[in-house]
Amino acid sequence: MHDQLSVSLITARDSMNSAIKLSKQGSYHRRAPSAESLPHYGEARRALLQILEQEPNNREALLMMSQVSEGLMNFKAAIHNLEKAFLAGEPRSKKHLKKLALLWENAKDWKDLLLKPEDLRELGDYLMSMGVGSEHRTLELTRNWLAEREEYDTGATIAALAERGAFSDFQVLANVVYG
Repeated sequence: MHDQLSVSLITARDSMNSAIKLSKQGSYHRRAPSAESLPHYGEARRALLQILEQEPNNREALLMMSQVSEGLMNFKAAIHNLEKAFLAGEPRSKKHLKKLALLWENAKDWKDLLLKPEDLRELGDYLMSMGVGSEHRTLELTRNWLAEREEYDTGATIAALAERGAFSDFQVLANVVYG
């Protein structure tokens, strides 16, 4: 049983590391992971769920599940798993506490932005397909994109983008999508 658990942890770590490499994300200013990383994140998540089903307080699995959740932009789950690892005996090291603070900050930033990560990526793809460059000095294309989506309040989302220095379509790309 212990050997199988070790193999499962290694498999989960390998899948998670592959996902992280393919995700094209940095530790700061998280963006939706690349499509090619998603199967690896899914594989790591499935393996970790199986481990945690057998050993709910496995600190290594909880830490990895926190990383996987973070990579998938599920900051609440990442925070939950990191805090659960602390409760299971994981030391509250300076590194882990910094990570926890960063997770809380990212959760707040994404909530305040009002756009889901995958929608921000879609907006960026749309603006790129429309040939947005530094000469684009209005938010016309961004407003049009938002207006086509009923789930977003265009005015509130434009205000949230402005909070991040985006006052034109080009600045949406430069400061928010790729920022």
